[in-house]
Amino acid sequence: MLKIERSSLPLWHAYAQVELRQEHVDEAQKVLQTAIAASVALPTDKRDDAGLVHLALAELFISIDRPKSALGVLLAYADQQFETAFEESAKISPPMLLRARKLYADLLERSIAVASESGAAAARVQLDVACFAAFEHCAREGEPPRTRLDRALAVFDGALARVAATGAGACSAAARELLFEARARFLAFLAHAGQGGFRPADTRESLEQALRKSPSHTGFLCRYAHGEARARIENRLRLQLEGALAKHPSHILWTFAIWSEVRQRPTLNPNAVRAFFECAVECP
Repeated sequence: MLKIERSSLPLWHAYAQVELRQEHVDEAQKVLQTAIAASVALPTDKRDDAGLVHLALAELFISIDRPKSALGVLLAYADQQFETAFEESAKISPPMLLRARKLYADLLERSIAVASESGAAAARVQLDVACFAAFEHCAREGEPPRTRLDRALAVFDGALARVAATGAGACSAAARELLFEARARFLAFLAHAGQGGFRPADTRESLEQALRKSPSHTGFLCRYAHGEARARIENRLRLQLEGALAKHPSHILWTFAIWSEVRQRPTLNPNAVRAFFECAVECP
């Protein structure tokens, strides 16, 4: 497929993910570096996905304990200098970090302004915020792990606040939902990579906030159910679903509530399942 669509950065990203799943780290790194180098010659509209491959390469470096290399990638993205994105910096000075923060702030302002008028641009906001959060996490290497994580999460909080300030239209709602998805993915990556400072409560609280805004989002529901199952806490998911059903009943929530009773409980309770079915049928 890449022989036909060599300008598709999402396709390069998918290729790298296949290599990573097979634990071919060096091959995945080469694929991402090739994609970033090739993105220089792409038309402007094709570069909107550049954050996807930059973020993937930065996360790859973080996962193999090369934070400085990851920081170099994220600095290059802030400066939109794609051809140097995979070169390791011998020394990264404080002025370079300050300049990158300013560049990221300006980048976010522009992408959020565009996304408020076009839902198709919401994905660019998601990538820019995710890269900025990863940058903050890597840039504060000497600080306590919890402080680094809080700084990164503050990027998502700030972006969510700016999107909310643009209005309550469909475009803003799409951008907000994608930001919640990006934050959940960021936390999942840090947990998988074994980065210090992470607490399971971070994911739970983030997903609860997301579900208050998008109660029928199956991705958020599945992540929440998975986390509660791993923690072996039964009632929290049920309370979450009951609260959502009381305010925003939908066939998705009823189906998920029935599924959770059947699959998430150590012991099946036929009476509870039957009660959910009866309530679902009676719900207008």
